[in-house]
Amino acid sequence: MSRSRKKVRAADSRSVNSLTVRTEKSGVLGIAPSVSGMCSDHELEILNLYCRSCDQLVCTDCVIEKHKLHDWCKIRDIADEKRNDLYQNTQQVLEKTLPKFEKTIHDVEHISRENQKKKVEALRNIENQGTAIMTSVKKIEKKLKEAVEQSFQSCIEAEQEIREDFRNLNGLSRECERISQKGSDSEAITLNSKLERYIRQVSDLNSDTYRCESTFEPGVVENDVIEKMFGNLHLVTRPGRSDYVPQLVLGERRLLSKTTVNEDITSICSLGNRIWLHPRGATENIALDQEGKFTVAKDFGVVVPYAFAQSLDGNLLCVDYVGKAVLKLSSDGKFSKVINTGTLKPLSISMTRDGQYLACLEDSTNNGQSKSNHSRVFKLSVSGRIVQSIGSRMFSIPKKVLENTNTDICVIDKLQDQSSRLCVLSSAGSLKFQYSVLSPWDVCCDQYSNLVLISRHRADIQILDQYGALLQTVLAVGLDTAFSASCVTIDPEAIWVAGTNGNVARIEIMYN
Repeated sequence: MSRSRKKVRAADSRSVNSLTVRTEKSGVLGIAPSVSGMCSDHELEILNLYCRSCDQLVCTDCVIEKHKLHDWCKIRDIADEKRNDLYQNTQQVLEKTLPKFEKTIHDVEHISRENQKKKVEALRNIENQGTAIMTSVKKIEKKLKEAVEQSFQSCIEAEQEIREDFRNLNGLSRECERISQKGSDSEAITLNSKLERYIRQVSDLNSDTYRCESTFEPGVVENDVIEKMFGNLHLVTRPGRSDYVPQLVLGERRLLSKTTVNEDITSICSLGNRIWLHPRGATENIALDQEGKFTVAKDFGVVVPYAFAQSLDGNLLCVDYVGKAVLKLSSDGKFSKVINTGTLKPLSISMTRDGQYLACLEDSTNNGQSKSNHSRVFKLSVSGRIVQSIGSRMFSIPKKVLENTNTDICVIDKLQDQSSRLCVLSSAGSLKFQYSVLSPWDVCCDQYSNLVLISRHRADIQILDQYGALLQTVLAVGLDTAFSASCVTIDPEAIWVAGTNGNVARIEIMYN
């Protein structure tokens, strides 16, 4: 490098450093930006110049190699102009952009509620149409079965008639034998006439005439015809954003003051501005605010085995294990029964993006003096009808199920050796991957389909991407604090982990 270029760089470096000091003292809106930095393309080179053509900071080597013919200048020559632009743009954001965002979000929330109603109505109409079609099919099936029964009944009656004729002829032959020896002439003549008629009938007998030739020829099942019977579906899909997934960064970790109970917390759910907690074995549940302070306690009347869930309309869902039902707590504090689960007992519930339910259901059967429980994962319709059995024979004891934001199905499966694993399946039910490090005990998903796991009786939080790759492992609280986790939930601002003795940890999150 020439001595003159070294002098230019040294001068530029001094000007940058002086500018940095000046902006730290008089930064706009309290911000003290550092305009200098190191070039990513040229190691150890300072970004000391600005290219107007490309609107970016560059170093001296960048100008020589790529920006030589561009309109570029020293940073100090453009700093005041850019600082003024920054101030003007900030004012525009504060005065116009943010209020517009706020109004749009308010409008979108209203539209979202309308969309939810439309979706539920569409799903209900599809299910009703399916029921109507199945009812019509059942009527046709019944009609055809009755026709077959009637056709074969004639053959059955003919068989009964020939058996009756055989019995009559057998009796008549014995009577004729007696009359021929000891009967009167008139009796002999009468019986002989009857006997001759039977003989003529027997000569015409043919067993093949008793064979029924009625058959059923199945028609062709045409899917397009059935789809036309269902009706037309007009779908409009909003264009999505790019597939870029920002890095999830964990911030401040706090162990909050103990809740009003000292029991272990087994279920937690972020719902709006409240965090709902379920103490083990209790019917009374409590809610915290976003700062972790107690807000309300409510007796649900049922014990929640494993997991709360959020409905698509923003209300709290829970299961009634004994009553075999799914309940919803509305915003006005009232309970309503959403669906019945029939003979199966629900362990956990969640909702899918299309308004259906995912549930871990237990089939309890009595076998002599022993009782065996077998739980499986199902997808249920809005009316509670089973529409899909998920991962049949794949799980040992599935205890929680939810849908990721990419429509994958995430199942926490408890194994016979008391360890556990996470199974992630496609929406069609095929296994994509399993994860068993540190025995995952609960899972939640963020907006970018990342999976947040906790391990039972540990303080570890593991974060995976949607493909099962481990992104990071951290502690929910500091090393100097004893904490054992049992359940986890997430909202846009924090990960919430609840555990033993009513303890709750809050971990701030941001996306870089």
